Amino acid sequence: MTVKRSSAQGATGGNGGGGVFPDGDSPASQEPLSWTGCSLEAFGCDALRVACTGGERRVAVRVFLLLCAIAWLPYGLYCLVHPESLAGAAGVASASRTGTVELRAMYGGLQSAVGALCLLGVVRDGLVRPALICVAFLCAGLALARLSGAAIEGEVSSYTALALSFESLSVALSLAFLRWRRTNAPSTA
Repeated sequence: MTVKRSSAQGATGGNGGGGVFPDGDSPASQEPLSWTGCSLEAFGCDALRVACTGGERRVAVRVFLLLCAIAWLPYGLYCLVHPESLAGAAGVASASRTGTVELRAMYGGLQSAVGALCLLGVVRDGLVRPALICVAFLCAGLALARLSGAAIEGEVSSYTALALSFESLSVALSLAFLRWRRTNAPSTA
């Protein structure tokens, strides 16, 4: 698949790095995931660098997004239908109907939407980058808030530890895959 770029983008293939999309003006102008070279050393992911070279990166990104979809979408749908299950799993319970609506929205709707975006990223080239950005920002926010909350409360339950591990790994992998793309995307003259 070839991506056409406007002549205004210049030889770097991007918009000078000043916009939201460092490789181009919009998601539609993004190159497909077919890079050469790797720069995961900054993230300390030498094992990934060795394991994922050339065309294997495209597969690695898709597998990562599929795993994210598998984690987020079913859990979100389950929480949408059974918000009361959060009381036992995470110690989160509703004190009112408004609270139940909030649990359905945040744990059900939001998580289902993230999972759906990740699943769409698996099947559509144009949604890979937005899905990776979404996972990176969302998981970074969750991990920082969870870590801060655990420090304030002075407790790290098994649920909190598992969630922190999942969120931190998701951030690291999302950023690594985004960096591969930004650093190694071919440019057009």
